[in-house]
Amino acid sequence: MRGTLRREFMNIDMSVDGVIRDIRQKGLRGLYLLCGEETFLRDRALSQLVDEALAPELREFNLAVLDAESCPVEEIINAMMASPVFAPRRVSIVKSFDSLKAAGQAQVLKAASRMPKANVVFLLAGPVSDSTMKAASKAGRVVEFKPLYEGEAVKWVVRRGEQLGLRIGYPVAHHIVASCGCDLRLLATELDKLATYVGGQPREGESAGKGPGREGDRHLTNARHPTNVTIDQVDLIIGKSAEVTVFDLVEAIGMRDARKALEELKFLMDRKEDPVKITGSIAWQVRTVLQSKLLRLKNLPAQGIANEMKKPLFVVRKYLAQAQNFSLEELENAIHLVLRCDLDIKAGQIPARVALERLIISLCHNAGTQRRDPAKQRRDLAQAPVPVS
Repeated sequence: MRGTLRREFMNIDMSVDGVIRDIRQKGLRGLYLLCGEETFLRDRALSQLVDEALAPELREFNLAVLDAESCPVEEIINAMMASPVFAPRRVSIVKSFDSLKAAGQAQVLKAASRMPKANVVFLLAGPVSDSTMKAASKAGRVVEFKPLYEGEAVKWVVRRGEQLGLRIGYPVAHHIVASCGCDLRLLATELDKLATYVGGQPREGESAGKGPGREGDRHLTNARHPTNVTIDQVDLIIGKSAEVTVFDLVEAIGMRDARKALEELKFLMDRKEDPVKITGSIAWQVRTVLQSKLLRLKNLPAQGIANEMKKPLFVVRKYLAQAQNFSLEELENAIHLVLRCDLDIKAGQIPARVALERLIISLCHNAGTQRRDPAKQRRDLAQAPVPVS
């Protein structure tokens, strides 16, 4: 709600596209605050905006780049006030604007209103206060770059792969994000490495290298022969994180593949991963597969189940495939097995590795098929451990 109010009552955008349209329709404003945690998109947006503001051949004498961490406020303001040299416009870029104290930020924002009309200043910052955003929005335009959610990052990986001549399906993109997280700078670096390895070609008329305006992917044409990317190639080039290995572990349990699950457990335990976290992930998987099975029993289609669970369709299809490997009673009994394993580990009754190995074998081979009291099953379901973040 807070972010919605910000954008509604202040001149704040979540996309550089809206700012570019505004520039082309109404002309440049005097000040642009580019702020937020997603620095990769912010820096790409800056390149696009500078391209709109000043031709490359005019930048030698009319583009000033200053770092607020080491540059006095007075020097920043002097650069903002300087007149263009044989050019229609002068541009100043102020990095680390958020490193200035509140008084310094206020001085810079106030000075923007006194700049020559031909001048433009771009302020780069991480997250800033509401008061700074409000003041900047009065002086010019604010673009906020928030970190992407996992689903947004997956879609970004697919689009970025297309730019590099790679065909990355959503399951593979999901695997990449699970390995790298949602940091787009890291994702872009890893995708460049992947493209080099598998031999992807940039889209026609576009270089895979970095440069201004590289984020305008929707305007590019498709590569003639995109290269398919597999999960094995991703694991080879990017590597498997602990999060991916946990995912592989619980997926192997869902497919009742004990050998694969035990291999993944060995990898995790050798890396000294927290056994309680592993148990929590198994509990989460069992509960999620159980939820998908219960929804399927209501005769909901796969898309309806995806909507209900608020998960991508390809992920839900995996849960449904795993749910076919277990009866409803087996899944309910599996909750009890996971709970017992969690309690054994926390109480130190048996070594954590042995407890988890027993759990995996039980889940993959028989899932605790003994019949149990339904009331106790419901209590165990409520008490089952959750993943530790």
